[in-house]
Amino acid sequence: MAQQHYTLKIELGLAQQQLHHHLSTAATIFAERVFTGCNLDPSSTPSSTAPTTATSSTADFHGFLKLEGCAIVDANITVPHFGKKNVPVQLVRDQHPSLVLPQLVNARNIAKMACTRIKSWLDINGRPALTLEESLYELLELRREIESARLELMGNHLPLYPTTLTHPHHPLFIGLPKNVVLEIGVQQAQLILFAWTLAPIPVQTTSKLVENVQLFVGKNVSGKEDALVRTLVSKSNVARTGFMTGKDNTMVTQFTSCVCPIEPAHKMLQCLSSALHTCDKMILCVQNV
Repeated sequence: MAQQHYTLKIELGLAQQQLHHHLSTAATIFAERVFTGCNLDPSSTPSSTAPTTATSSTADFHGFLKLEGCAIVDANITVPHFGKKNVPVQLVRDQHPSLVLPQLVNARNIAKMACTRIKSWLDINGRPALTLEESLYELLELRREIESARLELMGNHLPLYPTTLTHPHHPLFIGLPKNVVLEIGVQQAQLILFAWTLAPIPVQTTSKLVENVQLFVGKNVSGKEDALVRTLVSKSNVARTGFMTGKDNTMVTQFTSCVCPIEPAHKMLQCLSSALHTCDKMILCVQNV
């Protein structure tokens, strides 16, 4: 048994080095001076990574975004505005503040905290100093942190609108018409933009409103967006009133989204997944002793 514990101690020491490598790499990917370009125009994007939208090309997002670290610092895009011309929106680095993406910030900060946790496992000579019981506790806590960082990049809670989204007073949003809502976030380690077009709630019977929503979902949305909108409809008050409500007595009449790969975010997700795999392996080893 003593030999088994000694061997496990060595394995824990090696795992600590691997975990620190994966997490420190993840924590430095979105450093402040790292630039990432995101092209939203499908005409100049390879078909395998082309942005996807729910409607015809007249409703597509176009343009580009530039990230510095965890924030959008430059943008020149057009946002879908159904029934009218697309809306141009611009963010100029020298004139406007950057738009921070909280998910990237959270994932980066959690990875940094996880690195600090791992360092606390060592003594002043840099050798593992935890008992097996302490190691199991620390590995379980570390696993929670890694999974939390991964969930930030996966963005499973997006989109927020039409329920909880509160737009900051930022130039990128202020330039939009009052009946257009733009949401920007990270989902599946990719940059994703949602556009919502709103209209006043009509004075109709509940049955007519339900019919309108079914017509909207059936005709205006297809593919992945179809499943997404159906999920949003199911979570809204459609069952009671027959429509997805926005704010200020409005309803959602059109919806589309645009997905653009962010290579650094994908790399960060890979590092976190590798760390999670190593963590799970060591938890299993300790539990089996």
